[in-house]
Amino acid sequence: MSERKIIQIGYRPRDPFRAFHKRKQRWSVLVCHRRAGKTVATLNDLIRGAVNERKHEGRYAFIFPQRNQAKDTAWRYLRRYAEPLLAKPPNESELRVDLINGSMIRLYGADNPDALRGPYLDGVVLDEFADMKPRRTRP
Repeated sequence: MSERKIIQIGYRPRDPFRAFHKRKQRWSVLVCHRRAGKTVATLNDLIRGAVNERKHEGRYAFIFPQRNQAKDTAWRYLRRYAEPLLAKPPNESELRVDLINGSMIRLYGADNPDALRGPYLDGVVLDEFADMKPRRTRP
């Protein structure tokens, strides 16, 4: 049995998010005030899930209403907190990081739902879900 290595990523959860990080449930909804730290907390939870993934090449996504929101809001945080866990430099054009265990985390915008067709995902965060436009299908 291999020994697990502890890697510090520099994230310290704020008190309201400690229970969120300790949850056992698969699904979770957070309703917090503006600037409470939802994006940082959920992004770090996604990183933890991705780096602890035992499946070969785990795939994780962080989705905002628009891709430019994802880049403006979460890209800097993703690079900062995932930095000690990176297998190679972050991919700026794809807003993607590849982790040392083979997992990948990518930022998406819900404004292009076709970008989410096809790939399976092992973990997903929907940030600012109320601002995502529902997609209507034709009858």
